[in-house]
Amino acid sequence: MTKAGEKGYEREFYISEIFSISWEVYRQNYRSLFPLAFIVYLPLNIFLAFFPITSLSEFDPADYQSWFRIFGAMNIAVYLSFIGNIAVAIALKRKLYTNNFSLGAVIGEIFKRYFNYFTTNTLMLVLVFVCFNIWMYFSITFPTIFLLLLIPIILYLVYWSFAIYIFSFKDINLYQSMRQSYAIVNGRWAKVFYYVASFILFSVITTLILGFPYSFLHDSIFVKILYTNLVSVITSFFVVAFIIFYVNFDDTKI
Repeated sequence: MTKAGEKGYEREFYISEIFSISWEVYRQNYRSLFPLAFIVYLPLNIFLAFFPITSLSEFDPADYQSWFRIFGAMNIAVYLSFIGNIAVAIALKRKLYTNNFSLGAVIGEIFKRYFNYFTTNTLMLVLVFVCFNIWMYFSITFPTIFLLLLIPIILYLVYWSFAIYIFSFKDINLYQSMRQSYAIVNGRWAKVFYYVASFILFSVITTLILGFPYSFLHDSIFVKILYTNLVSVITSFFVVAFIIFYVNFDDTKI
């Protein structure tokens, strides 16, 4: 991975190369990343243990608790997941670029990044989450509209796929991060979609494999939180892979 002041990557990496570089980065920095990832993903897994997201098939429009179990729980889970991923990205950036790494420094930088552009960041978060919830609401009430919106949503999600990593690496707001992500992806959308889909697929397969032994463990809330958090820590490798992916495609953008 290139460091500040060094010449960037000169060509786009194959997925196998990204995984290979990511594994080396992950392995060399595991002692630092493990305790941080364990802490930053803990709120997410505690929340999901007590408030699991209900499937759409169990949704009851007349029950307000049903609304929370789907939309409320989903929003909070996505938000906590983003915070965890941003923390890992900032930690890795600080470790590789400055070697100035600590949990307090990482958490402090997250708050600094957000509150430096509080109004813009808040408006962007509200806008994204409102649009997301409207689209999910259509999945229950108007499935046809939900399906019609699926293609443009996937289109823009791919364009914005680097946004949280740009936000983690650069002192800019979320709106600027989304614009820069669009610029990186522009002209190679299909390739980025292929890479992102591959990362998601490998991440899901890894999670399923790691989750299999859980069925043989004692069923308790503590064991569930501990085990799912360990799975989150291990699969944070894919956050590292996405960071390498972002840096490489940023260096080679058209």
